[in-house]
Amino acid sequence: MNRLIPVFCLWMAFSLGSVAQQRITGRIVDKVSGESLPFVSIAFGNTNRGTVANENGEFSCNLDTSRVKFLTFGFIGYETQVFSFQPPFPLLVRLQPLPIDLSEVEVLSGHKSWVTDCINAAVKKIKKNRSEFSTKGFFTLETAREGGTPLEVVEAFYQCSVSPKKGIISTDLKNGRFGLSPASGLWFMDVNPTDVIRNLSVFEKSDYKLPLSPFSLGAKEMNRDFRFFIDSVIHNGQSSVAVIRFVPKIRAGRSFSGTVYIDTVSSDILKLSLNCYQSSAYPFHPIDTSHRISGVDLSFTLVFKDLEKGLKAIDYVRFDYCLKYRSPSSAFTIKSKSLLLFYDYDDFFILPYFISSPGLTDYAKILSIPYNPRFWERNYIIPSTRSALDHSRYFSQNGLMVNYSENNSKILTIPQQVLYWKPDISLDWKIIGKKNPGWIVVGGPKNKRPDAEEVCSRKYFMDFQIFLDVNKENDSCYWQSKSLVFLPSSFYELQRDSNALRVFNLEFEITELYRLRLEHRLDSLASFGCDAGKIIDTYDKLVKQFESMRALYKKEVKRGQDELSYQTWKKRVDLRLGRERKK
Repeated sequence: MNRLIPVFCLWMAFSLGSVAQQRITGRIVDKVSGESLPFVSIAFGNTNRGTVANENGEFSCNLDTSRVKFLTFGFIGYETQVFSFQPPFPLLVRLQPLPIDLSEVEVLSGHKSWVTDCINAAVKKIKKNRSEFSTKGFFTLETAREGGTPLEVVEAFYQCSVSPKKGIISTDLKNGRFGLSPASGLWFMDVNPTDVIRNLSVFEKSDYKLPLSPFSLGAKEMNRDFRFFIDSVIHNGQSSVAVIRFVPKIRAGRSFSGTVYIDTVSSDILKLSLNCYQSSAYPFHPIDTSHRISGVDLSFTLVFKDLEKGLKAIDYVRFDYCLKYRSPSSAFTIKSKSLLLFYDYDDFFILPYFISSPGLTDYAKILSIPYNPRFWERNYIIPSTRSALDHSRYFSQNGLMVNYSENNSKILTIPQQVLYWKPDISLDWKIIGKKNPGWIVVGGPKNKRPDAEEVCSRKYFMDFQIFLDVNKENDSCYWQSKSLVFLPSSFYELQRDSNALRVFNLEFEITELYRLRLEHRLDSLASFGCDAGKIIDTYDKLVKQFESMRALYKKEVKRGQDELSYQTWKKRVDLRLGRERKK
């Protein structure tokens, strides 16, 4: 259940949200041609927050208009425009193209040293930038067969750590959802959709299997292995932007070509496009070894932006690819496009509190996080593209929609990750593993000789947890809690019978008892306002009490062999659950 912790009272938190929050929508077009402009950067007032338009030029943002008074629209090759919030909505933003000086291109093209000096200065500046930032991130991905049949759509929020030099350092999932549909009887999914973007190394050498970026090399090697050409110069007031194209001299299938946009006054890289067609270096591989991938085309776009105090940061990364997929029974072409937007350098997500298994894929993590419609309503930062809406409609009729509604815990292609507690829930041996997955360590001190019961206790582990997801909303916090058993780390290697199951089901009820206590303790924090530190401290203390109680329960009940002890615990838990629910 969701709760709200207001600063003064529930009414005040609701009033602030309802009056100040406003949904601003609109479309951005070229003032001359009238064509939509995709991926225009939009800054929210004098903050380090913002968004981008989608590929149709549409934007939508939920803003606190008491704090943000205007939007700034910026796009390379166009004049920057500032808009205050003037109804009616949606806004129609017309950006004026900047003049391009072709005569200057002819002059500069004759000075090879100018081009290389411009490149070297910009790369040297960004490699000296050791800044690292924490930011909220929003990721969206669409994959389809050539011809338009949808295969996959993903939307996810992350807490990210980024650096202009190092790129994306980390992405920790906050919440996500996805849709899937089969192609020729095969389910296609990119099990870790942000991995490729996170491992893209533009300015540093990397062992990750992607083509070589010229800017990861030293100045001599870069000019030895790549050719640079100036395509145009865009004038914008006192500054100008050089548009420089580059191509590899050798290893065409293992090196990127592309275009870099450099401010010639500040030597800042503003935008970078990387392309490799028919690449022989790519990180994809089919899970089924009898299937094959070929004809891989890769395309990346990085856009940088200014933060306060003159700092440079990554605005967003786009990643598109196309490949040919062949199985023994079919062959088809797959096209995918994705965007990772870093939209809030002023704030951070409080990540969900629960323990998952190592190496869990993004899809499996999404399946581990319960449905939270309020989070999506308040945080959605980029409007869905027309194609994404078409994908969603297709998946709802012909495939799977996961975390778009409450009933999403099982899909055929990924093992069930969690089982949430419900009043009528009952554990089943079918979902509990028969062997230790390998990362679970159970048992007492090694220097103590275990008794018979301790030996048995090392042969099973049921991973009962209290899930907590805290979200900030203006000056308030709301949270969602669940009792769950995490299935990938749960196992039972002893004789399986109904007696052991009833013991575990009661342990599940103990988990729910402590979750309800957590809810009541968080309610008591309401008078202190939204203090995330106090919320998490309360959670940590209660989890310790919960683990102590579980240990005592298992010691006394002895897997159900002590019937009197089990019945005593059963009566005690039922009584206390009833009391907590009445509260």
